[in-house]
Amino acid sequence: MGASVAQVTVQDQYQLDAAINNYVIQGYTLANRTPYSATMVKRKEFSTLWAVIGFLLCLLPLLVYILVYAGQSDKVVEIRIAGAVIPTAGPMTIDAPIAPTEPAASES
Repeated sequence: MGASVAQVTVQDQYQLDAAINNYVIQGYTLANRTPYSATMVKRKEFSTLWAVIGFLLCLLPLLVYILVYAGQSDKVVEIRIAGAVIPTAGPMTIDAPIAPTEPAASES
């Protein structure tokens, strides 16, 4: 299951830094940082404590917890400064035409 991505827009560099700090407090890690944006990631976590409790109390709660865990995904937040132009790679072009290959002549 892929990560869910949320986008947050801020107005300036100060708000970008504040948003990064806010997400770090919530358990996210900074995966990528540019002058105009940041990408934060929060990995899903398997709780051994709840797995042991589920195993000790009953096998059914453990199975329910494993199903819930399997249904979760990592969370990603992309924070961007409003109006900032983020450079991206343009479309790829081929400078020279690709010549078709000719079949090899067989020796008889």
